[in-house]
Amino acid sequence: MPTNKLMFEGKRKRFFNRRERITLFLHSAGMCRICGAELEPGWHSDHVTAFSRGGATELANGQALCARCNLKKSDHETVSENK
Repeated sequence: MPTNKLMFEGKRKRFFNRRERITLFLHSAGMCRICGAELEPGWHSDHVTAFSRGGATELANGQALCARCNLKKSDHETVSENK
């Protein structure tokens, strides 16, 4: 079942789970997908298309970002430069 389907009384899944976060980290080789900096503890698992704009919480819409890049991005869609 895709994670963007309605779950638990009409609420969509908002956060990436532990397994998904590990996969995002490994897929990015431990580097921020926007600036290329090494990810430090506290890195962010981010929605490429923002959750607030209907983006699904699934690996195809996820990326690992440093806190600085994610906070700068806000809810705007960002195509990762370091893919």
